[in-house]
Amino acid sequence: MPAESRCPGDAFCVTAGDATVRIEVNAVEGELHTATPQAVQLAGVTISLVSLDPYPFNTRPIQQGDYRATVRVRR
Repeated sequence: MPAESRCPGDAFCVTAGDATVRIEVNAVEGELHTATPQAVQLAGVTISLVSLDPYPFNTRPIQQGDYRATVRVRR
């Protein structure tokens, strides 16, 4: 489950917040963030976060198994 602090879509927030996605490639761990979308290099590949769904809403809690991260992998 990502570390989730994005501003819910049905709320007014001062900042957009952030969600952190932890990834592991060949026993090497890294983190991708929604607020600062920078690629990470792990085990000889570059990985960037394309999207993290679903987007949070106060009226619709997200279950751990509902998260889907879309990533781009480049050699």
